[in-house]
Amino acid sequence: MKTIHCIFLVFLLAASAFAAEFEPYNLTIDGKIYRIKATDVNGYVIQTPDGRTIGLPAADPAVKLTVATLTAALATPPVPPAPVHRILKDTLIQRVKAANKLADLRAMINALDADARFEWDNSSWFSSDNAMIVQGVTALGLTPATLLAADPLAP
Repeated sequence: MKTIHCIFLVFLLAASAFAAEFEPYNLTIDGKIYRIKATDVNGYVIQTPDGRTIGLPAADPAVKLTVATLTAALATPPVPPAPVHRILKDTLIQRVKAANKLADLRAMINALDADARFEWDNSSWFSSDNAMIVQGVTALGLTPATLLAADPLAP
């Protein structure tokens, strides 16, 4: 029965790729509701009952949306979010220094707006999911997962 629903979904998605406007709709499979919407003519987003968002390409000659693609996407288990932890500012600076990016970090700190500069100056530690820190590490060309790894000295 699930295969029939998947085949129906594939045909529905392929037909809607040519529609002028695509309204989000719900598809119920085995009592579970999947919310489907087109992001543009190139793809779709499926919101699963467990809260995952799955992006799928539209049915075009370059990328084939098949029952196997859809079934695999829906069967993929959710990836748990990385645990959030604290990292000391001193540890962060030492890791940036070890990557030979200290001069770049200084330039970045000097270019911060007043609010971000206040946060930097008055914090002794940062959360590993702090948007300013994650974006800064990425802008330095470093990997946030490595640079913001758990700090054994953090409170």
